[in-house]
Amino acid sequence: MRDLIPWRKRRGRPESIDRPARDDVQDFFRDALEDFFGGARGLTPWLRKGLDLGPAVDVSETDKEYKAEVELPGVKKEDLNVTIDEGRLHIEGRREEEERDEGTNYLRVERSSGSFARTLQLPPTVDEEGAEANFKDGVLTVRLPKTAESQGRKIEVKTSGEE
Repeated sequence: MRDLIPWRKRRGRPESIDRPARDDVQDFFRDALEDFFGGARGLTPWLRKGLDLGPAVDVSETDKEYKAEVELPGVKKEDLNVTIDEGRLHIEGRREEEERDEGTNYLRVERSSGSFARTLQLPPTVDEEGAEANFKDGVLTVRLPKTAESQGRKIEVKTSGEE
């Protein structure tokens, strides 16, 4: 049985047949995929779609609100749908496929088209009724105010004898 496992150390054999390091195996598969698909950045669109989680989202927080900024290049406002439901922010949309010139020989096509969706779990401190969305220059900005209770309040410190 041990003879069937090529990387297991055997007596009297050179060190090169020891079990390969994990990094060596990962490098081998990464190199094989890059050779086959033209590099990690050049993955064919059909493969990238399977790996995509949707549009890129930056989420930030201040004392008064949360802010989600979503990159949506090439998307029209009419093709966006933003909803809040059961403590989740849903961003759905569609990017139309551009018409390609038949006489042009495209060497690489990486821009994807079709439907996309992202769902973000919201913290319980979000005031869902006060949410606002703005779309400008391919960036969707969703502002989610915090509830008054979660913002806290300043307590004045008095000296003894003051009332």
